Amino acid sequence: MMAWSDELSVDILEIDNDHKKMIWHMESLFSAHQKGQGIQVLRRHLVTLLEETRVHFAHEIDIMSRNHCPQIHEHRALHAELISILDDVLEQIDQNPSQGVSKERLGFLQNALVQHILVEDKKIGEHMGVVY
Repeated sequence: MMAWSDELSVDILEIDNDHKKMIWHMESLFSAHQKGQGIQVLRRHLVTLLEETRVHFAHEIDIMSRNHCPQIHEHRALHAELISILDDVLEQIDQNPSQGVSKERLGFLQNALVQHILVEDKKIGEHMGVVY
């Protein structure tokens, strides 16, 4: 499981607050999986995470656009990849509910989100620090 830490901060309060929500939802998903709470509970957590992620990505792109971040097009493509990963996990659950989703698959999802924050989203904070 993961938790919010200052290491994940991009030094933009709006984005950090979104990330905190996403991490909380990821923690809830992992917790439900560890407790064996059943496929419908996992699915509900995953759908909520997917919805929060979509809202956050739109918010993040808006911030990047307003601040003329040069990497906006690449960032938008990376967002599409992450949404695709989330959609794939949800599809896996829907197509084979008796198998659920593996801890490894959830770990891959978590790692993809964290790496996106640590590498790509940090660039937004760096750009904003230069602009302001």
